[in-house]
Amino acid sequence: MPIITIANYSLPVSEYRAEFVGIETTTHFEYGDGLKWTFVIAEGPQKGRECYRTTKCEPTPRNSCGKFLAALASVEASDGLQIDPDDFVGQIYNVIVEEAQSGLSTRVESFTAEVESYD
Repeated sequence: MPIITIANYSLPVSEYRAEFVGIETTTHFEYGDGLKWTFVIAEGPQKGRECYRTTKCEPTPRNSCGKFLAALASVEASDGLQIDPDDFVGQIYNVIVEEAQSGLSTRVESFTAEVESYD
């Protein structure tokens, strides 16, 4: 029998430059339906690895789904805001990866659009 190695596939807690890949619907056995927001690390030792966050499906100005939707377009989350996430696929964001509430993995906590500097 071959040796089997247990690995933690979570990204280390850090800030990363990452490309927004998109959103897909998902269903969790305990929490129900959600939206999985996926990013791919664009550079550094973790380049090519995915990081994500699953949120509720219905955005509000106060929940993570609404805040993530607004962050795609760099606007404030507000009632009535309409954004097509597909318009932002391929964009680079500064993604903050932090420990999940369970303490067993990491997740995307927040992200902001990358700002070009004009020196």
